[in-house]
Amino acid sequence: MMRVFRLTRVGFAIALAYWCVDSCVDAFIFREGTLIDQLLAPTPAEIWVRLAFGLAVLCASTYAQYTIDNLRDAELQIKRSEERLQLALDGADEGLWDWNIQTGEVVISDLWSNMLGYEREEMGFPLEKWFEITHADDREFVEAAMRAHLRGETEYYETRHRLKSKSGDYVWVLDKGRVVERDENGRGVRLAGTQIDISRQVRSEEERAELLEQIQKNQRLESMGVFAGGIAHDFNNILVGVLGYAELADDRVSDDLKTKEYLSEIVSSSLRLSQLCQHLLAYAGRRIVDVQSIDLVVHLRNLENLLGITVSKRASLKFDLPDTLPSIQADPIQLDQVVLNLVTNASDALENEVGTIRVALGEISCSAEDLKMSYLATELPPGQYIYLDVEDDGIGMDSQTVDRIFEPFFTTKFTGRGIGLASVLGILRGHHGAVTVESTPGKGTSIRILLPVETVAADPVSPLIEEVSDANDHGLILLVDDEELVREVAREMLTQSGFDVILAKDGIEAIEIYEERGDDIDCVLLDLLMPRMGGEETFAELRRIDENVRVILASGYAKPDVIEQLSTLAFVDFLQKPFLRSTLLRTIRNALNS
Repeated sequence: MMRVFRLTRVGFAIALAYWCVDSCVDAFIFREGTLIDQLLAPTPAEIWVRLAFGLAVLCASTYAQYTIDNLRDAELQIKRSEERLQLALDGADEGLWDWNIQTGEVVISDLWSNMLGYEREEMGFPLEKWFEITHADDREFVEAAMRAHLRGETEYYETRHRLKSKSGDYVWVLDKGRVVERDENGRGVRLAGTQIDISRQVRSEEERAELLEQIQKNQRLESMGVFAGGIAHDFNNILVGVLGYAELADDRVSDDLKTKEYLSEIVSSSLRLSQLCQHLLAYAGRRIVDVQSIDLVVHLRNLENLLGITVSKRASLKFDLPDTLPSIQADPIQLDQVVLNLVTNASDALENEVGTIRVALGEISCSAEDLKMSYLATELPPGQYIYLDVEDDGIGMDSQTVDRIFEPFFTTKFTGRGIGLASVLGILRGHHGAVTVESTPGKGTSIRILLPVETVAADPVSPLIEEVSDANDHGLILLVDDEELVREVAREMLTQSGFDVILAKDGIEAIEIYEERGDDIDCVLLDLLMPRMGGEETFAELRRIDENVRVILASGYAKPDVIEQLSTLAFVDFLQKPFLRSTLLRTIRNALNS
């Protein structure tokens, strides 16, 4: 109102000035009286003219001021709206862009340019430059999305793509826009929108995707492990029948040497299949550690083909093996793990270049001084050792790396070594062995494994089908297994040796039988994996009924920690499936005599 009032006064002043000027004109030019008469007593006609002009000026000035005030208010509202919009965009980290399609010029906001590390003055550019800083892999679909919107095929334009920043790195952005102005033909002539930096979001999505992939991979591996273990479990039960009936058949053909030879081959093949089952169980994490007397020369010759396909195709794998060596005490599968690990690492050290890997065996006498140079030296006595050398002429390692390669949490990156070597050290510790490492950068690495010679002479090689003694076995055995094949062949083995046998197909039936005849039962042969009531639960219930019950736990699939825990209890033995008749009878006799 104040602005309107001021302009009205201006209009009034103009009207008054016109009155004075018109009076002067009438008095001095037209000689229509004196100036005083014209100012104070004009004719009625003059009064109407002057008043009409003054009123018109007052109205025009008032309207003009009103219009100006409205324009100023509108500008102020627009400015305030722009400020609020800018505050909102800044709060949302959204940059603005405005593309004049006719000229190709792109105008951007400060925040838009700041996303890429530029000042806005540096970033005024035509459309071609916009596409120039777009990642090469993204340009095609960004342009396609924009043109589709301009053709009216989409409600708005939206893409996720990468833009090159001032530092040269790429920033992930979410671009949204729409046509805000069209020509008389309906074609878009102006496109405007916003841009958000979504680099952190994209990284989070990638991390989540990697985590999900890892989880799915672990689930697949776990499923494969369960599947492999399940196959091994079923195979082991079948092998109990194959081995058992082959041995029983051997008793009935004592005069037919050819048939006995065939049966021996059946047993031999079954035992090889049993070893395969042990590998499956190891993969499933269900294998019981089995230390055996091993001829390392024979063992390594059996591994030659497997090692040959493990190394790089450009690597030459050479073996230097003596004819014979003293035996060692070792778990064959863990021993395979050590050898495969070392040879694989040697192959990696060649970095897919032409090179040689040498595997050698020998016997060496180690003094206390010699052993000081090896890992685990303080745990080893001097004496005779079998050495296994794995040498390569690959990239080699410096002394700092060699000092740390067996650390379980060693994370410094270096090529060709370190993966799994911590587990090698753990296996060697369990086998009372040691390891030495020699390496030179650019020349290669030599790792020597030391394993003590077997102190007790190995038993002479016995036939695969052992002769069972004619010991006058007697006693009542409760045989509990859900597999009918296992129950029948084990009963046949035991009854032929003089034992009486009661069969139970699961834990519930076994408990019922033991409650009735527990005083007569001398030993329970109990499978650990059964439906309805499993072996662990059955064992606990048997111990509740009779704390002195003698139990032999039989399984080819149970968890090692469960077996280890139960086997430490009094009057408890373990029988690994599949088993030979001699092993079954020896285990039964040991249990009865304990």
